[in-house]
Amino acid sequence: MTAFEINDVEFGRLLQNVKIESLIQKPVSLAELTSTVSKHIDRPP
Repeated sequence: MTAFEINDVEFGRLLQNVKIESLIQKPVSLAELTSTVSKHIDRPP
């Protein structure tokens, strides 16, 4: 998790092996945060 602004293209270029499954942009509602986190918690490995 990060708390700063990041350029998607630059991030992808520098960290090609990192798999991003979700990106939450601030400000975020509690409902949206809960929904996104729940999708990852409930997912089988």
